[in-house]
Amino acid sequence: MKKKLILPLLLLTSCLSSFAQTIVNPLVENQDDWSSTITKIETDKQFTTVNF
Repeated sequence: MKKKLILPLLLLTSCLSSFAQTIVNPLVENQDDWSSTITKIETDKQFTTVNF
């Protein structure tokens, strides 16, 4: 019975933690301005922040 509960609990915790994300040095296909570079993108429930 405990084994059946462990997997759903692990999946639930991984889903809850996936709402906020941080991407460091994202891959960009086309860059219009060569003097600026995106260094980090952060997302949460309310905002998306892009660092140049």
